Amino acid sequence: MGISHDNMNVTENIRINPAHSVDPLPWIDIHAFGLDIFFASNSAYLDAEEFNPFKGEIPGALSQNYNVSKVKGQVEANITGPALNVSLGKFSIGFNTAFRNFAVGRNLPQEFAQGLIYGLRIPEYYGDTLTGENYRIKAVSFIEAGIHGGMILHQKGNKLVNLGINLKYIIGIGGVSFLADNYTYSMADSSNATAINYTGKYGGADFGFHPGTGLGMDIGVVYQKKVNTVRYYKPHSPQSNCQYVDYKYKIGFSILDIGYIDFKSSYYRETENAQGAWPNYADTRTGNVGEVISQFDDVFENGTTESKSKYRSGLPLSFALQYDYNFGQGYFVNATLIYGAPFKNSFTAERANLIAITPRFEGRHFGVSTPLSYNSMGSVGLGLGLRIWHLTFGTDNIGSYLLNKDVYRLDVYAHLKFPIFVNTKCKRKGAGEPHWKFSDCSAPGARNPRKKRK
Repeated sequence: MGISHDNMNVTENIRINPAHSVDPLPWIDIHAFGLDIFFASNSAYLDAEEFNPFKGEIPGALSQNYNVSKVKGQVEANITGPALNVSLGKFSIGFNTAFRNFAVGRNLPQEFAQGLIYGLRIPEYYGDTLTGENYRIKAVSFIEAGIHGGMILHQKGNKLVNLGINLKYIIGIGGVSFLADNYTYSMADSSNATAINYTGKYGGADFGFHPGTGLGMDIGVVYQKKVNTVRYYKPHSPQSNCQYVDYKYKIGFSILDIGYIDFKSSYYRETENAQGAWPNYADTRTGNVGEVISQFDDVFENGTTESKSKYRSGLPLSFALQYDYNFGQGYFVNATLIYGAPFKNSFTAERANLIAITPRFEGRHFGVSTPLSYNSMGSVGLGLGLRIWHLTFGTDNIGSYLLNKDVYRLDVYAHLKFPIFVNTKCKRKGAGEPHWKFSDCSAPGARNPRKKRK
């Protein structure tokens, strides 16, 4: 949230609502490289005594809070590559690239989560019958390359409605999923276990380049109320004197990641009331998806109702609502709500739900944001984001680095980009302001010291 709303970071604004590509502050926004990593759980955590990133101290394994009966967790790691947005007056065009990774766990029984964290040998459960219902584990990785475009759909006085669409080609990199409608099992000792009853789905695709392909789309709309009434407004264009007119507030709604990935040469199984012995269960390894599925097949084969070598995984569909208010002089506040659609019965990736309030200051060469957010893992975070010239970096939970507490939520991000503020045609005509300052803008209450064109 510390970067998604900054009007200087248009290519990142587009990732939350493609309509932000229209009427942008920079004429051209060039994104070079970005990285963001996010982890949150209501049970798994980094022990405070072992975690000190400033000293390079990071625990080799997660710890677990055993007082939580239903464990939830989310890991996202994204590398954003080259991206571009160009304002063409009432229209905009551009492209974007990213490598995205999602791993989610929902409603996991405590002992099942414990097995994922510490390994499947758990002596305190030997001889017990363990059962759980309606839980899931998923991991999906993919590359996306998109082209986006937008337009001012409606303009009347100081009111604008902008529309944006981002079309994406998807290259699936791999995935693995285990869905349990019902799973009852027991561990006899460190070597032998028995599946008493398993009804659910499992499968995946070996991680590598190009085991799957697909298509995706983001679509969004933004309503703006400008600070001034403009009879004919064409952003960054000589026809409207090359002026950018700021907004008093804007409201946006977007639907993100509509689409799918078709994985081929993969594994898909549906089972009902499967049961069987599971010798050497603790030696199961997740490094190779095919080997894991083969071990599952040996145990659950007698209950398999459907077996295929291909499957479809949806993208992490979500709905986002944004409100941004401009106080003038570079000060803004944003409110954003993101709802990640749950997919309980498919291998589709899932995004965590999030609500955030983000005050921020924007200048041409410096910006700062302090988002306060809450997500569906049950964790609250107060963040700090900084933009210094072309580099933006920060975290949405700075307390995880500064406070000596167990860390249930951890994230960090950094992006490098190069905005170009003034259209070259405007520079030639002397109509633009090549040395733009926020105090020169038409924000509420701002003064314009330059009374004539340069």
